[in-house]
Amino acid sequence: MNEMHAFGGRIRRVACSQVGQATVEYLLVGAVLIFIIVGMGALWRFVANGGLDSFVFSRISHSIIGKGLVDALLF
Repeated sequence: MNEMHAFGGRIRRVACSQVGQATVEYLLVGAVLIFIIVGMGALWRFVANGGLDSFVFSRISHSIIGKGLVDALLF
């Protein structure tokens, strides 16, 4: 009978440590999910405000305005 009581106590200790680990894992997964959602919102706002257009047009080698079209066609 004493062995069964000790075995039951060991199971309870393992179960309690698993509950704490699960809580930490849920916290980490929740934080990562929030960071992903906030990052996607920031990217959406950047694209919606024309940030992607201005970024791309500032980086292209040949501008379409003025002489750039002729230069791009001759390239």
